[in-house]
Amino acid sequence: MTGIIRNAGAEALATLLFVFSIVAAINNAGDFAPLAIGFTLMVLIYATGHLSGAHLNPAVSLGALIRGALSAGDFVAYVVAQLVGGVLGALLAGAIFPTAGAAVEIETGPAFLVEALFTFILVYVVLNVATSKDTEGNSFYGLAIGSVVVVGAFVVGPISGGGFNPAVALGLAAHGDFAWSHIWLYFVAPLVGGALAAFAFRAFNQHDLAKVDASARRSPAARRLSRAAARAPRAPRRRRPRIGRSHRHRRCGGRTIRRRSSPCAAAPRRRRPTASGESCPSP
Repeated sequence: MTGIIRNAGAEALATLLFVFSIVAAINNAGDFAPLAIGFTLMVLIYATGHLSGAHLNPAVSLGALIRGALSAGDFVAYVVAQLVGGVLGALLAGAIFPTAGAAVEIETGPAFLVEALFTFILVYVVLNVATSKDTEGNSFYGLAIGSVVVVGAFVVGPISGGGFNPAVALGLAAHGDFAWSHIWLYFVAPLVGGALAAFAFRAFNQHDLAKVDASARRSPAARRLSRAAARAPRAPRRRRPRIGRSHRHRRCGGRTIRRRSSPCAAAPRRRRPTASGESCPSP
């Protein structure tokens, strides 16, 4: 399995596991639920990052689209997969854990603000640690992203429920933890925060965007040739032996003469006698 089918499948599976773990943490982890949720996100990012980028969140996918790291077609496939995975994770959790007796009560204004704000932080961190050319190849991206969710759940969870993710909100609404009347808030606020984070990333990382644009302007064939040339082993460089003074000069009749290193040096040369009777080549 390759291409967008593999990527969308990986997103759906990881989002399913994430929502299932969130419901399990709410039911069993008590005050430590934010830690359980954050660590779950971290390990799923490490497990899925090499496949699809491990967005697990339509707001993150929107940020990647605006940043230029995701195409429009892939964005649609990712969002559909994430929403489907979130609902399936909630249904699976509902078969094990009891449905919530009452939905989280929120005030629309404060809840919208904190959802947008912490989704902004989440997407801004994702773009900088997981997509920036300056931090390419780092091993801390999963820990950084999971830590944002832990902090957000502890700090503003009592205000909004700590969604920061439309796919998670849809799953929690299906399980009864979020009210359907507020589902619009859990979609609009994170998407606004994710879009603003992407614009902020573009504003502060013009040099990074230039690298991406330069790579995108090259044709696919040129990029393949460039990668192949970079991987090809290089022939060892042949270095000409350096001739020391002792090989370039010799004594003759009390005088030091210099040997010629040109190809003409092999030709016979006129020799003249010296005072000692020794014949020396003409300089």
